[in-house]
Amino acid sequence: MPDESRGVEQIVIETLEALSGMERKQIHGSDELLHDLHITGDDLSFVFVPEVERALGVKTDPSVWNNVSTVRDAIDVFASTLRSGG
Repeated sequence: MPDESRGVEQIVIETLEALSGMERKQIHGSDELLHDLHITGDDLSFVFVPEVERALGVKTDPSVWNNVSTVRDAIDVFASTLRSGG
């Protein structure tokens, strides 16, 4: 399971890197997606989530994103979805 989680984290960080224009070393788990990384709600909904879902081969429940605010939250949602076979 640790390798799976690291893979999820890598995909999430790479996608955030491309969206935010920030370097990997500047992105931390505690960073707020909207405030610290300056990603818009539209980018989150229409670019970030679908790209990571495609890369992982999963589909997340849209309602879980109401409670996601940090990079770590996003990683946890995708890792949990992957583990549950989503």
